Amino acid sequence: MIKCKWCGSTNIIKDGTLKTKHWGIKQNYKCKKCNRNFVLDSANNKKHPYHSKFMKKFMKEHHSFKGKTYEEFYGIEKAKQIKEKMSKKKKGRKSWNKNLKGEELKKHYKNGFKGTFKKGEDNINFGRETPTIKGEKHWNWKGGITPENHGIRDSLQIRKWRKKVFERDNYICQICGKRGYCLHAHHIKSFVNFPELRFVLDNGQTLCKECHLTIHTHNN
Repeated sequence: MIKCKWCGSTNIIKDGTLKTKHWGIKQNYKCKKCNRNFVLDSANNKKHPYHSKFMKKFMKEHHSFKGKTYEEFYGIEKAKQIKEKMSKKKKGRKSWNKNLKGEELKKHYKNGFKGTFKKGEDNINFGRETPTIKGEKHWNWKGGITPENHGIRDSLQIRKWRKKVFERDNYICQICGKRGYCLHAHHIKSFVNFPELRFVLDNGQTLCKECHLTIHTHNN
């Protein structure tokens, strides 16, 4: 005798069928007392043996495959079979961008190639002022709580000055001669005591992190 899973009533009628992944088509039942639908569980409420076997295998592979090649994980022979199977499956498929060049390829991008960069080129957004989202107009404005000194050191103007100093010195530390190694733009005359010289190119000097720290340690 079939009982309702929800209320335990035996006043049950058949109400169509449901298609399941592992069990195929199953009978759907409806309880006349609580008006709810349900499907009978498999014998002893056990999951399909294939399902549990598949999940164990999946979890094992999911947690142990990371960082390994197919050959390392499956072995050379099995890896070869898997790759051949994948190759056959993809055979005949055409890449959407195959043989597309120049203007034809640009049509598939709304903004052209603005998001792509070439070696040696500057970021297209570098040096752009954004007055519409600056200061009080910014969504994260908190009433001007950032100290003035910190604000100037992170400003666009100081970043431009730093870049000019590096380019003039060819990205070489002017004390030890290291090139391109964690470089700092040092103010020869103090940033705090000489505010009028903060953005003057001749007041800048390229130093590596260690040399910059040594200079300020001795000065103090």
